[in-house]
Amino acid sequence: LLWTMRLSVVGFFGAVALNAAQWKRRTIYQLLTDRFALAAGDRETCADNPECTFGGFCGGTFRGIEDQLDYIQGMGFDAIWLSPVVQNTPCGYHGYWMQNLSAIEHHFGTAQDLERLSKAAHDRGIALMIDAIFNHMGPTFHYEHNLTYDMFFPFNDPAYFHGMPQYWEHLDGQDGEMDQHQREVGWLGSGESQLPDLAQENPFVESKLFEWIHDTVVRYGVDGLRLDAVPYVNKTFFQRLKTEILPDTYMVGEVVVDKQPLSYMSSYINTPPDATGAAAADHVVGPVIDAVLDYPLWAYIRQTFAQVGSPPTYQLTPQQFVDSWLALNRSFSEIGVLANFVDNHDQERWLLRSPNLKTYKTGLVAALFLPGVPISYYGAEQGMKGTPFGGPASRTPLWRHGFSKDAELYEWTTKAVAARKRMLAGLSESNIDEVSELQALGDHVVTFRRGPTVVVLSQLVDAILDVPTGWKKGTVACDALEHACFVVQSGGKLQVQVSGAPLVMFAIDGVSVVEGGLRLHSPDISVFVTALATGSFRLSASSDAEPGGIDSPMIVQGLHVANHTIEWNGDSEVSVRTASGKLAVDVVTHSLALYDQNGHPLAAADPVVPSDGCLVLSLRRPFGARAKSDPQRFYGSGQGTEMSLSVNGSVSQVDNRAFAVPYFWTTDGYSVLGVSELNYQRFEHERYPVNWTRTTEGGAEFRVRGRRADWYLSPAASRKSAQEALWTLTGAPPVPPRYAFGFMVSRWGWQSSEDVHDVLQHFRSAKIPIDSWVSDFEWYTGHPDYGLPDTGDPGFTDFGYNKVLFPDPSSQLEDYHSNFGVRFGGIRKPRLGNAGLLDMARANNWLVRADPQWDGGRIRDGGDRNLNFSIPEVRSWYQQQMAHYVDDGVDFWWNDEGETAYFTTHHWTQAEFDLLRTRDPTGRFLAINRDHTLGIQRFGAAVWTGDQHEGWEALAAQATYLVGWQQAGAGYVTCDTGGFKGESETPELLARWYQLSVFMSIMRIHSVDNEKPHFPWLWGHKAEVSMRKSINLRYQLLPFLYSLAHQQYSEREPVFRPLAYYHSDARSEEVVDQWYVGQALMVAPVMNPFNQRQVYFPPGTWYRFRSSQPVTRGPSTTVLYQVPLDEIPVFVPAGSIVPLGPVVQNVDSLPGGELEVHVYSGRDATFRLVEDDGATTGYQQGAVSTTEFVWDEAAFILSWTRKSSGEFPTSFAALRVVVFTPDGRYSEPRLLSLLSSGSLQLPRVVHKQFHQDHQSDEGVAISEIFAAFAGVVVVLSFVLAWRSKRRHFEHSAAEPLLA
Repeated sequence: LLWTMRLSVVGFFGAVALNAAQWKRRTIYQLLTDRFALAAGDRETCADNPECTFGGFCGGTFRGIEDQLDYIQGMGFDAIWLSPVVQNTPCGYHGYWMQNLSAIEHHFGTAQDLERLSKAAHDRGIALMIDAIFNHMGPTFHYEHNLTYDMFFPFNDPAYFHGMPQYWEHLDGQDGEMDQHQREVGWLGSGESQLPDLAQENPFVESKLFEWIHDTVVRYGVDGLRLDAVPYVNKTFFQRLKTEILPDTYMVGEVVVDKQPLSYMSSYINTPPDATGAAAADHVVGPVIDAVLDYPLWAYIRQTFAQVGSPPTYQLTPQQFVDSWLALNRSFSEIGVLANFVDNHDQERWLLRSPNLKTYKTGLVAALFLPGVPISYYGAEQGMKGTPFGGPASRTPLWRHGFSKDAELYEWTTKAVAARKRMLAGLSESNIDEVSELQALGDHVVTFRRGPTVVVLSQLVDAILDVPTGWKKGTVACDALEHACFVVQSGGKLQVQVSGAPLVMFAIDGVSVVEGGLRLHSPDISVFVTALATGSFRLSASSDAEPGGIDSPMIVQGLHVANHTIEWNGDSEVSVRTASGKLAVDVVTHSLALYDQNGHPLAAADPVVPSDGCLVLSLRRPFGARAKSDPQRFYGSGQGTEMSLSVNGSVSQVDNRAFAVPYFWTTDGYSVLGVSELNYQRFEHERYPVNWTRTTEGGAEFRVRGRRADWYLSPAASRKSAQEALWTLTGAPPVPPRYAFGFMVSRWGWQSSEDVHDVLQHFRSAKIPIDSWVSDFEWYTGHPDYGLPDTGDPGFTDFGYNKVLFPDPSSQLEDYHSNFGVRFGGIRKPRLGNAGLLDMARANNWLVRADPQWDGGRIRDGGDRNLNFSIPEVRSWYQQQMAHYVDDGVDFWWNDEGETAYFTTHHWTQAEFDLLRTRDPTGRFLAINRDHTLGIQRFGAAVWTGDQHEGWEALAAQATYLVGWQQAGAGYVTCDTGGFKGESETPELLARWYQLSVFMSIMRIHSVDNEKPHFPWLWGHKAEVSMRKSINLRYQLLPFLYSLAHQQYSEREPVFRPLAYYHSDARSEEVVDQWYVGQALMVAPVMNPFNQRQVYFPPGTWYRFRSSQPVTRGPSTTVLYQVPLDEIPVFVPAGSIVPLGPVVQNVDSLPGGELEVHVYSGRDATFRLVEDDGATTGYQQGAVSTTEFVWDEAAFILSWTRKSSGEFPTSFAALRVVVFTPDGRYSEPRLLSLLSSGSLQLPRVVHKQFHQDHQSDEGVAISEIFAAFAGVVVVLSFVLAWRSKRRHFEHSAAEPLLA
């Protein structure tokens, strides 16, 4: 029979019994079936057993365990220990009160349920250990009464038991004073729960116990046994069980007896050197079982690292712990088979005795990383504490605490178990039990090394220690638990800071720590990861040189390294973490991964590789990061006339009406900017040697030509954070001089100084505001240079004045400034026309050379006459030639045709910027350029959309230019209002151009020399009225726009924003011909000859600008039929504040009256008004006045808080408040002071003032009309205005707003 048993024990359900050596590599999760998990649909039944003194069945089942195998395996456990499974006597919920060996406890489920659990566990690679009892059956009643044995099966006769316990009084608390025979025949338990002690020496008892456990192991695929109460059964029984019945099944016994030496415990598993001592006395020679539960280590760990008492103290010092473990190690021939633990079902839980989680973590690490088979008791990972006295108090149901995988100790246990597996992978069978350098460091720390791991165990103390590692200096060592990394110093010492939490350190090969981050070692490519204070990570790669920080015009100088940590994921990934996220490198595969601040993956990347003279970075969506159905979009590359903001790739270049930058932001939540070392060469016309292409894997491939490349990767969840990251890297756009926000008049074809004077005089006499005028070639030369040969013309003037236009330059410019209140800007070209200057430039090698392969031997504009502004000497010389212009009073520059090389305009603008600094160190710089490259905006450069044609198609494209180019880093975008050239201009078209231009960064008209200028009075009365209203509205918006410009500089938030900036719905992503100005205005200008406009309203309530009539509640689409020529569709979301100024003739006339603050009710709102001197950079040092307006919707109160570093002549002093509600408009009759903080309670009931809902777009309030005019004139004006509006209203009623 026994031989048959031995043959049949091999694997059930695909499992193979594991031997002791194999169990050393397992990590066990101990649970009580009744208290672990309820099956779906089951309820807790703890309260159903009031007769059970120590608690009854609560409802946990095998099916409940099966349902939670994911939970167990999620922590990395690859073995489970089940409490006993046989049928128990009543109240035997724990399984240790056996009644019927032939049956499964029905409260736990059926035999088929247990089979299914075993199969499910083994399918997952989880070994099964079951608790087995051989010492006793379940309790009957108090021993003073007659016993009945017929309740037991198969042991239903007193002959199968030892007699009444004559030694009972010795067993109760004095176990250690008994001899072995007394232990083996005595009864365990107390009171009514005495446990009848089986007589294993009885052949029937022995055979039935053997048969039962053999059948259990075979039927249920049991891989290991935990043997209960081993010292109370004779050793011969267990030795036969091990050697004859289940030789291949790992058996770990509970051997815990008070006051016995270590040799008593070790006698169960050691092979004695001779037949003397304990083994001889017990008549047993050789090991009895495989292992024992390491109760001595349990005690050492608790006494050293668990704080007890008040005040908290420790019972052992670290040195005593070291000495105790070394003695323990000497007592066992193979200490690695012992089962280590810190909690179990019989003892008080650790966290009850020592509630600080750090102490528990330290204890569990000791059990996991010292040699042995570690066991974790259920519920510890959820912070279960139990109640005093152990036993039943440590067995409360886990489901009451939940199965959260986000619990701190669950996540931590997962990392600790994974670290143990990593350690074991570096150990062979010959050294798996070796521990080296076990020592106490100071009075509070124990450290040891086991294989590839250095472990630090600390009591609750803050200290900096030098931990010996045996590793080489410079090695990166990382903690597998908290993922922090350190660098090994001289002598193999690792300086670490301890604070009570354990450290499990591994040496990481293939990577080293450098200033600011990491270096990844590779035979082909050197890769550096640097954490930047900008919130970005710089990924630098080089094929033949030390990488790191290419000097590029795009990137601001002196970027600081961010506060960062080096972390490790416990596998092969090492990362640099900052407050914004982390960039990780895989030291094995050399792949990369970008994460956000919460650790969510944003992008994965293949290793950087060289290809066709480029370095290639291939980005893709990480597995599981986003659903495939979630569309990925790319923005921010710039591009040209495409009527779309999203892009699928970019070839970085500059051109007329188009530019592209080596950058994108993706809706997956990150942005990338690529940089090449080849900054100043011409490639394929005006291209920059970096491009990217969208890939089918949901990512992008970046190709950077050259031997070195930098990529700046920024976690950016939103457009706002992406714009902030981009402008932090490349420079924030400074606030332009205030005159730039007014109306700018430009043309090619000014005839003379008299012509200029007459035009300016007309603007002033007609009361049409203007702040600056701009001239093309004719201001500095008598004829353009387009027809000049490459050798130039000896008589051409590059740096003089055309005497026809400027006969007396300095006097004229002073006159324009003082008498007309306008500034002057002149066009510049990046080339020379004078033959003598060209000879000098060629001699100095200062000219841009054409690329024969791409340029056909000649640069498009200017041929071989273009200056190479990347040369510092060229910039210096150029400044000298231009200095007299600044001295004479030229205010700003209009830089045209700078697309001779990618960074020509950048360096050209830098020269002009530096010139201003030499003449006016605090003056604000302005240049309007035809192209944009990243970084140029930090000088104060604007970009215009190039030489646009005059038609409706070009007009419609301007919206995409405006918003798309801002996303590509351009701080200020303008256009040739009306179009530069063409033959399709009509009064209606020009009026619509004006209306769009109101809501661009700079409102500037321009036209070619052979066409009619775009002055309002030249295009008919109706068009002039419309254009005048547009200009007036622009000036009313000055306080609003100027404040947004300050926000753009200080907060890196663009003035002009796409709908998707605030709304995530699909339609908002698609709309390109509407945009936000700040957060308060949504602009939808008419851009077709039919005077119609389709408007999409994103979610929310919307008002017409300066009207109390809500248009609609979005999301919805409305078609506005027959929009009058003098109206602009502008809408305001509920919960907005818009400050408006009076109509002034130029910005120097501010304030010109009171500030009118419009509140659109429906939600709380804020707006910060910013005022300064308008001319200097003092605002950058804080010389500003701010007024923070706050609208409290619930209280219906507008409050304002004023902070000022000084008063400015153009600051507003008076305030008028207008509130719009769905019921009407309320104008506060009082004029309020804006020189100090204040508040205003508005009436909650607002009566409709219907006539004011249809006031003109010039926004003149009725109260102001009464203040300006009197009596009959006012009434007549009002009546006439109302009749006009009524006709419009009736027309609209016939053709209503269609949703």
